[in-house]
This record gives sequence, structure tokens and C-alpha cells, in this order.
Amino acid sequence: MGYEAAAWRPEQPRPAFDAVLSNPRISGYTDSWGRAGDYGVIAEGEDGTPIGAAWYRFFPEHAPGYGFVSPTVPEVSIGVSPASRGRRVGTSLLAALIEHAREAALPALSLSVEEDNPAVRLYERLGFRRVGRVENAWTMRLDLDGSATGTTSWEGLRLDTDRLRLRTPTPRDADALYDLFRDPDVMHGLGKEPVSAPEQARAIVEEWIAAWRTDALGPFMIETAAPNRRVVGQAGLMIFDTRGWTPSTWADAGSHAQPELGWALMRAHWGHGYATEAAAAIREWAYESRSIERLVSLISSDNVRSQRVAERVGAVPTETVIPVDSGRKTVVWRHPLPA
Repeated sequence: MGYEAAAWRPEQPRPAFDAVLSNPRISGYTDSWGRAGDYGVIAEGEDGTPIGAAWYRFFPEHAPGYGFVSPTVPEVSIGVSPASRGRRVGTSLLAALIEHAREAALPALSLSVEEDNPAVRLYERLGFRRVGRVENAWTMRLDLDGSATGTTSWEGLRLDTDRLRLRTPTPRDADALYDLFRDPDVMHGLGKEPVSAPEQARAIVEEWIAAWRTDALGPFMIETAAPNRRVVGQAGLMIFDTRGWTPSTWADAGSHAQPELGWALMRAHWGHGYATEAAAAIREWAYESRSIERLVSLISSDNVRSQRVAERVGAVPTETVIPVDSGRKTVVWRHPLPA
């Protein structure tokens, strides 16, 4: 797959296999595989044939790779066979690689990608940020331990609007959201049963935090602006598997993954336009910072309030589906792309 990683341009004739892998700058990513710190994952087709691979390797400062940032930060490579591109194979491979890197307590991952490679959007969606440029290629880095910002790549993320602050959740938010989770009307709109104990609220918030850790996206807490900050609800992104319209992850859903924008406010804060304001801000962030190309909202057919929010932000109803989890008719509202 080292060849596929290098010969990614579909519009150009594919170079000779030996000519590519004889380049020491390229062969250095796989030569003597199995040395200390090497790790990789392989994707297989239904017949067991390898269709893609992603791996990382440490490089010394005196012999760096293309995306070198530090001897303590391994560099990522990824290759997917041409017939398997566009099926989220790369997303699944990278998600697995990132998960292992976190389990191994690595501080970060880096990579190099040519500026016109469509994979730039995939890397940004997974949390990589541009930290340098060498000729026509970006050097990108994903911080895993917060060494660059004092937090992980998603902790501390904030979006500010005229009246609201949107921030990522913490376990402490469960108490503030308990009234939201136990409201039967709110939870009915979400296709869920109301909670009956604080422990259930904490479990929901932990699921949100796990989503941020896994896919670098999830629900934001909606707070009113300073100086009288208070939590009024939540809004954000979740990954759904379109085979049953069930919550999932990029890695598990693969080519069936669909980002969904949802929102829910405490009853006392209905009617102020907070959901519309939050949804618009999060959608803009999703397109710009996560390179999401298609965004939907799943709204049950009897949830009139959320339908109005979707209309106000320009979404349009498309198909009707029945999610496996809720068994209720739900309309898929498609959001417009940025102008």
C-alpha cells in the first residue's frame, strides 16, 4: 500500500511500481518494517483481499520523513486501492490508527499531504491541523495529549454567537442537563425515553464525550452569554449509520456514515431562537473545520418545533425513514452547502 499512498492522482498515468518504491524517501516508510514503534492496520475486502492500509513510524531528526515534526511524534501514511476509494475505507483506517495511538499514550501524530489532495478534508475532519508547508505539501498534526493547547484536540473548543457560547461537554454538565433529560416532551422529540435518575443523565453525557474522543465531533453545550452564563440545552453533531439510522462512529459505519445535526433545549428556554442560533453556528463550523460534505437533521414527523428550526436555517425535508432504535417515522432534512 506504500505504492498507493504515493500514486494517489487518478487523473495521471500510474508510475512504475519499482520506480516509486525505489525512492528512498518513500521506501523509508516501510523498509525493515517491525522496528520499534511501528504500527499499522489493514482493511480487507469481503474476499479477504487487502484494499487499504494505514500505518505510522517514528523518524529521527537526522533522517526525517516528509511530515516530520518531532522524533517523539510518529508520521502517518495511508494507502487505499483505487477501486475502494470514496467508500470511507480511509476514514475507518485512520480512526483505528488514532485510537491505537491514544491507547499507546502518544503525544501526537503527523503527516504530509499535497495541497490539492482531497484527503486534506478527511484529515481536517479527524482533527489534524496544518502546522507547516514544504513546497506544495502541508505538514499536518493531530495532538493527542494536548501538548500544543493544554487540552486534547477537542477539549476547550468554543463557538461564540451574539447571545450564546457553545462548548464541548464535561462530566459536570450532567447535573445541569438533568431537567432536559427527564422532560418527556423533549425526549420524545429525540426519539428517546426520559431518564428517571441522575446516573442516567451522567451516562448520556459520557456517551457524548466518548463521541468527541472517537470522531472529534459531538454535542455542544449551549450556554447563554456572559456575564450570566447558564446551560440552556445542547446541539451538535453525531454520526449515524444509514443502514438502520442508528448512532454510530465513522469507523463502524464506514461508507454508510452520515453526520447529523441535532438540538434540544430545556422547556424554560423555548421560544427565544436559541436552537436556530446554535444550529447555524455549528453547521458553519462543521463545514469549515470538519470538511463535512453532506449534513442532515433527523426530525420525527410530529416534532413541529424542530421542523421550524430546520426551516429557519434553510434545511429541506427529503426522505422519510424509520430508525431501528425508535421505530418512529422520521424525516431526513438536508442542510444547504455553504455558499
